[in-house]
Amino acid sequence: DPKIQVTVLARDPAKAAQLFQSTTNGLSDIQIIHGDLTDVSSWSHHLQHIDQVVTLVSSGLRTNPFVLLGLLPEPANISRNMDHIGISHLADASAKHGVKRIVAVTTASAGTAYSPPAMF
Repeated sequence: DPKIQVTVLARDPAKAAQLFQSTTNGLSDIQIIHGDLTDVSSWSHHLQHIDQVVTLVSSGLRTNPFVLLGLLPEPANISRNMDHIGISHLADASAKHGVKRIVAVTTASAGTAYSPPAMF
């Protein structure tokens, strides 16, 4: 079996490290880097020599209908910024750095009747 190296991108590396320590049964070869899909350019150099990217992104928000109507400001991690724009920037950076495969699982339009696809 070839050795697999896992690199994890996390907005909160300490929280990610705690999670991996409790769930990986001693897997010690996980590299955790700090980053966010709203600022791919700040960490995309870490994609160099990565073969595959698996992203399980979630904005953690339900789309507020008042935001959609322009009555409230958009939070930085609104679903569109994460599921669409962030994944698009990740795909571009991955192609630039030679990543061969991307698997993206998102929460786009999941769990709320107020997301734009559900409303229109």
